[in-house]
Amino acid sequence: MTGTAAAGFARDRDDLLARLDAGPLDPPMVVGLDLRGVDLSGRDLSGVLFNGVDLSDARLAGARLAGAVFLAVALRGADLSGARLEGAVLARSAQLTRDAAAAALPLEADRDLGPEVVEALRAAGYAGYQAGATSLAGASLRGADLSRARLEGVDLTGADLSAATLSGAGLAECALDGARLDRATLGETELDRCTLAGASFIDAELAAVTLIGVELAALDLSRARLVRGLRAPNQDLRRAALPRDLAGGDLTGANLAGKDLSGFDLRGCKLDAADLDGAQLASAELGGASLRGASLRGARLAGAVLSGADLEGAALERANLDGARLDGACLERADLTGANLSGCDLSRARLRDARLRGALLAAATLRGTELTGADLTEASLLDATLDGAELRRADLSGARLARAALVGVDLSHAVLAGADLAGARVAGGRLRGADLSGASLRGAALQRAQLAGATVAGADLSGASIEQTSLLGLDLRGVRLPGARLARSSLVEARLAGMDLSNAELRDCDLSRADLRGTKLDGADLTQASLAGADLGGASLVSARLGVANLTGASLRGARLAGADLSRACLDGASLARADLGGARLDEAMVRKADLSGARLEGASLAHADLSHADLSGADLSGADCRAANLHRAITARARWEGAKLEGARGTDPERARAEDWRPPTSL
Repeated sequence: MTGTAAAGFARDRDDLLARLDAGPLDPPMVVGLDLRGVDLSGRDLSGVLFNGVDLSDARLAGARLAGAVFLAVALRGADLSGARLEGAVLARSAQLTRDAAAAALPLEADRDLGPEVVEALRAAGYAGYQAGATSLAGASLRGADLSRARLEGVDLTGADLSAATLSGAGLAECALDGARLDRATLGETELDRCTLAGASFIDAELAAVTLIGVELAALDLSRARLVRGLRAPNQDLRRAALPRDLAGGDLTGANLAGKDLSGFDLRGCKLDAADLDGAQLASAELGGASLRGASLRGARLAGAVLSGADLEGAALERANLDGARLDGACLERADLTGANLSGCDLSRARLRDARLRGALLAAATLRGTELTGADLTEASLLDATLDGAELRRADLSGARLARAALVGVDLSHAVLAGADLAGARVAGGRLRGADLSGASLRGAALQRAQLAGATVAGADLSGASIEQTSLLGLDLRGVRLPGARLARSSLVEARLAGMDLSNAELRDCDLSRADLRGTKLDGADLTQASLAGADLGGASLVSARLGVANLTGASLRGARLAGADLSRACLDGASLARADLGGARLDEAMVRKADLSGARLEGASLAHADLSHADLSGADLSGADCRAANLHRAITARARWEGAKLEGARGTDPERARAEDWRPPTSL
């Protein structure tokens, strides 16, 4: 220990001032002195430990107090304006006492003191520590530098911290009621369980300030300047006056229920698990914000920007998001039951397994939106744009999609039972395995759509335009198709038995192996359609147009084709037994090996038709035009030819017959 140290601690203010005039204090401690009103302005007191000192009304303006420690020190009314307190510690902590009975802790309890200092304190008569308090109530700290300072349990009631710097400072359980922090700089500052009633932050610069356990009901930060986000996790902010710029802040778990945050800047803000029920967020900026698990029931977010926001698992029941931007947002497993999303931009948003029952999405934009497994039961998507949307396994039962644009949409295995898709445009859509039972597609346009394996029982496709669409193997019985146009579509192995398809447009359609038994196709346009192997037994095709159609191997037993146009059609191997073809046109048709036994062909036109090997036994060809027809090896037993025109008709060609009958010789 040096000689100064051996001399002990300063005994009074005069002794202290004399020691300071002589140089740095050794040991650097001021203990138990009454220094009220002392003038220490501009003094260098860096690293000095003050314990149990009364510095009330002292003048410390411009003093250098970096790293100084104030334990149980009274600084009420003191002037510390412009003082340098970087890294200083101010705490209520323990006050040194000479009263052994009052001492709650021994001197050795403070591990920051070395053995020499402890010995010096003991030599000065100190027995230990008792409870104490540090107060700067009413003190002036204008322009003071408190960077990285620690203030624990300090009374700063009514203190003037105007233009002070508190960057990196930590204030725990401090009283700042009525304190002035106007124009103060608080960067990375932490306010833990502090009281701030009536504190003023006018033009204060807040950068990543953390508020923990702070009562904010009477706190007004509305005039503060937020450079970087405010940190107030799990705080009740309902009555706090917040700055409009909260971008980048951390309000995790905060209570903001019913709060008016209209137009606030909350970009990049952390609001996970926050309570925003009934909050007003109209036109608020929430781009990139995190609201995972947040509650926004009944919140008003009309016109808000939530582009790229994370709302996974958020509760948004009955929220109003009219015209909001949610492009690129994550809403997976979010609950949007009954929410208003009319006119919203949800392009590229992720709503996998989200709940949107009864939600309003009229005129919403959902381009490339992920809605796999989403519940859209009874949702309204009138005039919505869903181009490229993923709706696999989504439930759209009873949903309204009238006039919606569904270009390139994936509705594989989706449920659309009872949905209204009237006037909707489904181009390039995938509806494999989808349930469209009872759905309305009146006037809808389906182009290049895939419906293989879909369920369409009771669906209404009246007036629909279906082009290049796959209806492979579908059971279309009970589907309403009056006025529907099915051009270049695949109905291979489709079941249409007993349906009324009168006047239907089926040009270029592939109905190979389709079940059309008893189907009514009167006046239907089947030009260039393929009905190879189809079963049309008992069907009615009166006046139907089947020009250039392929009916190879088709079954038309007992079918009614009176007045039908089968010009240049291929009926090779078809079964037309007892069919009614009265007045039908089969000019240049290929009817080779067809079964026309017992068929009615009165007045039919078979000019240039190829009937070679056809079975015409018992057929009635009265008045038929068979000019230039090929009847090579046709079976004509019991056929009626009264009034038939047979000019140029060719019978069996002997040479051709011999060639047909030729068999290679058997080897001996």
